[in-house]
Amino acid sequence: MKRSRSIAGHDDPQPKRKAPSHTKREEAPVAPHIAARPQMMTSFPRGGGTGLTPVEYRQSVLEGRQESAASDDLFQESSQRKRVKTKSTTQKKNRKTEAKTDVPKDRVRVELLNYKRLLPGTKVFGTILAIHPLALVVSICDQLLAHVPVTSVSKRLTDRLQSALDEEEKDEESDGEDIHETEEDEEEEGEDRDDSSPPELHEIFSVGQWVRASVESVTAAGSKRQWGMGREGGEYERESQRVQLTMEPTIVNEGIRASDLSPGYVLSAAVQSPEDYGYTLDLGINDDVHGFLPTKDRLRVGSVVLVEVSSVDGRAVRCQLATSGEPAPVTTAPSQSAMLPGVPVRALITSHVPQGLSVKLFGMWDGTVDSFHVPRGLAHDDAALAPGKKIMARVLWNMPADYEQAQEASIDAVGARRIGLSCVSHVVSLETPSAAGSVPLTHAFPIGMQLRVRVQAVFREWGLVCEVPGQDIPAFVHISSVSDEHIDTLSATSGPWRVGTEHEARVTGHALTDCLLMMSMRASVLSKEFMRVSEVPIGQVVRVSIRKVTPKAIFVRMNGNVDGVVFPMHFSDVRLTHPEKKYKPNLELKARIIHTDPMRNRIVLTLKRSLITSDLPLLAKLEDVRVGVVTNAVVLKQLPASMLVELGGTLRAVVPFAEASDTAMTSEQLGELNPTGKVVKVRITKFEPETGRIMASMKQASSVYLQRLNVDAVDVGERVAARFAGWQDDVAILVLEPSGTRALLSLHDLSRQRRVDADKVRASLAANELLSDLYVAKKNAVKGYVVLSYESPDASKTVEVGGRYEARVVETHHDKLYSLVSLLGTPCRARLHATECSDSLANATLPDVGDQCTCIVLSVRKKRREADVSIRPSRLAPSDDVNASVDDPVVDSTAQLEIGMHIRGLVKAVTNHGVYVSLGPHTDARVMIKELFDEYVKDFRTKFQVGQCVRGTILQIEPNGQIELSLKKSRLEGVKPSAGAWSKIHEGEKVKAHVRGITEYGIFLQVDGTDVSGLCHKSELSDNKSANAIRAFAVGDRVKAVVLKMDADKRRVAFGLKPSYFDDGDLDDVDEEDDEDDEDNEEDEEEGDLNSSENIGEEDDEDEDVDEDEDESIEEEEEEDDDEDDGDDDEEPSEIDVEAEDVDFDGDASDDGDEDVVDYELDTESEKPMRSVQEGFRWGALNDVPDDDDNGDDDDDDDDMDGARRSSQGLEKVHVR
Repeated sequence: MKRSRSIAGHDDPQPKRKAPSHTKREEAPVAPHIAARPQMMTSFPRGGGTGLTPVEYRQSVLEGRQESAASDDLFQESSQRKRVKTKSTTQKKNRKTEAKTDVPKDRVRVELLNYKRLLPGTKVFGTILAIHPLALVVSICDQLLAHVPVTSVSKRLTDRLQSALDEEEKDEESDGEDIHETEEDEEEEGEDRDDSSPPELHEIFSVGQWVRASVESVTAAGSKRQWGMGREGGEYERESQRVQLTMEPTIVNEGIRASDLSPGYVLSAAVQSPEDYGYTLDLGINDDVHGFLPTKDRLRVGSVVLVEVSSVDGRAVRCQLATSGEPAPVTTAPSQSAMLPGVPVRALITSHVPQGLSVKLFGMWDGTVDSFHVPRGLAHDDAALAPGKKIMARVLWNMPADYEQAQEASIDAVGARRIGLSCVSHVVSLETPSAAGSVPLTHAFPIGMQLRVRVQAVFREWGLVCEVPGQDIPAFVHISSVSDEHIDTLSATSGPWRVGTEHEARVTGHALTDCLLMMSMRASVLSKEFMRVSEVPIGQVVRVSIRKVTPKAIFVRMNGNVDGVVFPMHFSDVRLTHPEKKYKPNLELKARIIHTDPMRNRIVLTLKRSLITSDLPLLAKLEDVRVGVVTNAVVLKQLPASMLVELGGTLRAVVPFAEASDTAMTSEQLGELNPTGKVVKVRITKFEPETGRIMASMKQASSVYLQRLNVDAVDVGERVAARFAGWQDDVAILVLEPSGTRALLSLHDLSRQRRVDADKVRASLAANELLSDLYVAKKNAVKGYVVLSYESPDASKTVEVGGRYEARVVETHHDKLYSLVSLLGTPCRARLHATECSDSLANATLPDVGDQCTCIVLSVRKKRREADVSIRPSRLAPSDDVNASVDDPVVDSTAQLEIGMHIRGLVKAVTNHGVYVSLGPHTDARVMIKELFDEYVKDFRTKFQVGQCVRGTILQIEPNGQIELSLKKSRLEGVKPSAGAWSKIHEGEKVKAHVRGITEYGIFLQVDGTDVSGLCHKSELSDNKSANAIRAFAVGDRVKAVVLKMDADKRRVAFGLKPSYFDDGDLDDVDEEDDEDDEDNEEDEEEGDLNSSENIGEEDDEDEDVDEDEDESIEEEEEEDDDEDDGDDDEEPSEIDVEAEDVDFDGDASDDGDEDVVDYELDTESEKPMRSVQEGFRWGALNDVPDDDDNGDDDDDDDDMDGARRSSQGLEKVHVR
């Protein structure tokens, strides 16, 4: 008996079609991506449609079955066409009949999905497991994997990719043409480049993201992979190649009608285009239904997102992004074809069996929940899962089924689709599968991790369900991964893998949708030393067996299961022309791992005996590179003035010819002495982390030179003598007697000891002159030098918080608002901030170099070698009378501040976008331009200078410590500026204003001397509508505008700037004002030239140049950061170096040497977090605005002693031999 099938959800009457009697029916052409999926039979193909509802139709079909069973002759074939059934056919049918009688008629058989049961056209719900440039790896239920090609994400994305490819081909054809663009056009092109170029998959998707997809094809096991070849993570790609999915909304949402949509319904939509308040969506619904997503988040056109229906207004559907949390179930029953994956429903339990649950949806459709998606806490709770109970679930898959499959699965299979659901919490709430502590599952249990597991359940022919003791994460071991031997079936009550037994297992993969660990108990897997290439330790010496020898590579095997390769340069210490003569297959020998490449799944080794037997560290990563490290290197090639050497892996270093030998040699001689492939010993002399550039020296790696770098020959506090070797800026380079260790002595200390001027000391000190009575103040083992001083540090005398000490000022930096002082009689150097110099900030001045003062210690750090001090009278002699005279209390933290408080501070930095004020040693505030003055000031930067005392009002205090301050007098006096300005300005009035902001739809103006501000739309800028007039304006421009609309109650105003709004007299007034401004600017420039000409000295000129560079650096950084968020607290503290005394407040100088330098660095990391700015108008964690010379290095390979003076910070870095 054959019965017609209906497509659920298509209940509209269909016109009758006359079928030809003897001609073959021509089918309509089918799209390629749809042709691979099974075509569903239409309802009543030989007759008309039906007007019955799905429930009525279902009842009619059931009644027809009952009548068919009652009548033996109904729909029976004629006896003449009956075939004689064989004995085997009869036995098969009897077995099927017996199996059917055992299955209750009120439930659906619970089955697990596998690659054989998965049919094209199945809609699935899964999570993204991995993202690759050309495909997504998706984890679907029951430990299955699939992939989505980049061309199957959405039609919009495919079109953008094709357009980009076409444009690239056009650009290649027009390479020879000259294209001239203005700077403004280049800026606009840079702004639009990100939106015009198609997005990468990793930009629009993330690992753990939930997606809805449709199966396009399922291939047999062992199919050849098309992508992901030879890279780490291939364990995912290989299996995911079997199933190809598509996320195209027109396919995924196939079967949905407008009547199926209701609040809470989940849809997969493609972002079509951006709008003013959100994005239009392509829902893929054929009923001319349009979607809109109101959001401020930035989405890329062509990306696919999961959304929930908020409201439906005719054909317009308003959506919202589907977020994690408890969902609201769909209350209106959609059609069966619209029961798509991801839809939240409340299911009625009809039966509970060990394999899972049978449920009923909306009283019409049957569904199943397999055991992996039953909540673990309820799996054995028969009362909670009793028939008749309701449970929250999401649809996991919706599979088409032909007539024969429906007959075998259940007698109730009307509707021709099977539905699978999940009731576990991470699926219902759309949470990313994770372990305890919200750690991603792939990070908490990486591949290769060994665990002890306990068997919980046994599937006879499938595998073991296990649990990890102490972890709330289930695991699954496939039957093929239980043992190295072949196993047919597993037993739950007997055998080595029965329920309750514990075994060692190793993670081999992750099933994110099921929140499972895929594991293996095979002895061969457990014995592997490495599971992934990234786990192989670089530099380790291993035993290898040669597999194959070729002139270009030798292939070896480690530990019996890990393959590696040796390239010709590493065949031997000498060059081998015929390596096959020395190395034979199956020969075992030692090798050293020098590089791993997870992307290519490659391990590179060396067979050079000099590298294998060496004890020196192998530098294979930038994180391992430090100045002063001695390591082995292999000569790669000779450059015009240097040699290129290989350190390890892909790291390369440059050795200048001057550092290749102790004696002068020509390039030809150096080439003969150091041929390609030779192993040499080098010392890292310079490292630039930003660029990855590494400089090395072969001369400094010699034993004689290294002996000079041995700082262990002396101890801190030891009395020594040294001979003068030369000058480097203001530091004398000495050699200790008799150890030969390098030493440094500041010119300031030397001149103070001899009581003569510094210039006279520099001129009188002779080469090789012996200096005695020196003491070792500090040792720098990394850079190989010691710092000397004439003062004997008393290491036994420690500095205590609250103690009073006599101090001498060593450094004063007025532009940094601090001085460095030396606590006499101790090895401690301290920092004195300007706000700690006086109880009245109006009188706060830093002491001069050489001044002595009494101070009190506020805090100590770095083993009491560094401290913060204060000379405030209220701190030195606290009393009621003194405290009463304190004008500006100490501000140690933001807890002492309140919004609305009036407070004074010292200007710390002036930038193009605002002023930064220091309220205390560790507390800074920001003042935006609009909060500087009540009235408009054209050039506010001339009104402030560093160290100036200002008074303001606290506007805002962020939890992260950011403080917003206002310097407006109106806020201090408690009145609003021009309070009646809104009532005095009327429509049609012409006012003077300035540009306050610029947007793509117009400019914002503020009337001068008032707080009246509003928008001038771009259509009101010019009488020429086609002109792009916005580009003619800049922030701060003075304009004359016409008030077009005015609403004083709502404080809204609209301006107009069209020339047609003004007469000639108005324009003349504007020209006169511009001329006056130009004259003022010229006068300022002339005055500046006169002032600068008065300073003639070399040192002053140098300081001025550095200041100009600093301003240029700050302005450039501000332009780059103009569009960034103001709240950026993730910047690392800058290093502030100090000359003269060796005061290392950073404490890291002995650990992170970038160069052979003496660093006098001020530590800010160990202090309280400094809340200040770096450059521009953004928050950072810097003490000061950085100079332009922070990273300034002389790149000349032949110059060993290049110094960089940074006058604006009072800093010197001394490069020494």
